[in-house]
Amino acid sequence: MNLVVDAHQHFWTYGTYQTSWLEVPPYVGDPAFQPLRRSFQPDDLTSELKAAGVDRTVTIEASDALAENEALLANARSQDWIAGVVGWVPLAHWSDLERALDARADDPAFVGVRHLT
Repeated sequence: MNLVVDAHQHFWTYGTYQTSWLEVPPYVGDPAFQPLRRSFQPDDLTSELKAAGVDRTVTIEASDALAENEALLANARSQDWIAGVVGWVPLAHWSDLERALDARADDPAFVGVRHLT
């Protein structure tokens, strides 16, 4: 059986730390980004995945915050179609980085990291 995986999916609650990037240039005031100015949660995606024939998705952090990891991992625990979480860790701060990675070392859903620039 072949699985179709969407390897880059974001979830966020609009108006929180997760979408603060929409409030700075070049995004702020750009009407092209208006469709993104709302919350996106797993329930918003379920029917879209089915319609597109996607079996699993990997959810990616949208904000440089450890709280983001917790929110995404909670989604992964509640949705069997979330195959993994690519979260955030403080790559610029070695001691904090080690603690953040150690905290997730035993979590099979935490499959990678990225750091926004």
